[in-house]
Amino acid sequence: MTNQTLKRRTSSQTIMAFMLLIFGMIVVMVSLYMPPRGEIHPTVITVFGMMLVAAGTFMGIDLNFQLKKFVENHSDKRKEVSDEAL
Repeated sequence: MTNQTLKRRTSSQTIMAFMLLIFGMIVVMVSLYMPPRGEIHPTVITVFGMMLVAAGTFMGIDLNFQLKKFVENHSDKRKEVSDEAL
């Protein structure tokens, strides 16, 4: 997988996660104005929680790719330093 493909995939996952968060917040805000006013129904909170989990999953996948790349780069540099020391 090329670096450009990884960046495109990462950014699309991040955008999708933020869109889910914003949509979830809008749903909660709209539910405040539906009868009975000022009360958020438990199903709305459940749906918002599911959206947070989905967004977290997208962000988790994003962070997992970034973490793997960081670990690979760090281990490569560490190997180079230990080879130079010999």
